[in-house]
Amino acid sequence: MISIIFPTYNESGNIEPLIERTSKALKRIQHEIIVVDDNSPDKTWQLAEKLQNKFPQLKVIRRTNTRSLTSAINDGINMAKGSMVGWMDADLSHPPELLNTMIKAVKNSDAVVASRYLQGAADKRRLWLQVMLSRLINKLCQLLLNSQITDYTSGYILLKKSYFKKLKLKGDYGEYFIRLMADLSRLEAKIKEVPYINVNRVYGQSKTATNILGLIIRGRKYLFVMINLWLKK
Repeated sequence: MISIIFPTYNESGNIEPLIERTSKALKRIQHEIIVVDDNSPDKTWQLAEKLQNKFPQLKVIRRTNTRSLTSAINDGINMAKGSMVGWMDADLSHPPELLNTMIKAVKNSDAVVASRYLQGAADKRRLWLQVMLSRLINKLCQLLLNSQITDYTSGYILLKKSYFKKLKLKGDYGEYFIRLMADLSRLEAKIKEVPYINVNRVYGQSKTATNILGLIIRGRKYLFVMINLWLKK
């Protein structure tokens, strides 16, 4: 079984098409979909619960006392019954249809990561500064950590659940993925990347910083994490 986790906060406009597209992509595969919602004011959790009649493989966790991307994914992993677990952004910037390619690729690896930086891939988000800084961060990660990995901030992955007996996701926001890639490299996991085209969110407001100050603050956190990991190598 494969478990796919969607950490959500105010994704009411995206949650139904996201679940529908994911279910369609995985219709020939035994799977479960786990929505972990941080008590969204726009009632994302309520919309997801209503879809459970249509999608019996759908589970919904509503967290009323915690709000954190990383802990939401961790809670989803703890609940997951699949031998493989994966997650992606819930804003439809990550194509659920790519799961079919990732599932094929994971047969000969331990983890498959969707990358914006392979041949055939692209980052088509409209915020040029965000795109530029993402590229810079990933180049620095390649330089300081494992040069074979191209996308350290992907946020779209499928991997063997057994690895979470040895590690746990840590971080405030996207830097958790840098740590995860470093931890998997340290454990000598076989990591395969597949190309995808990253697009803008369909509905709602981005949780990533969208102005220069916010991006600088976020970038400093990423830089601190990658330098800390480099010093521990």
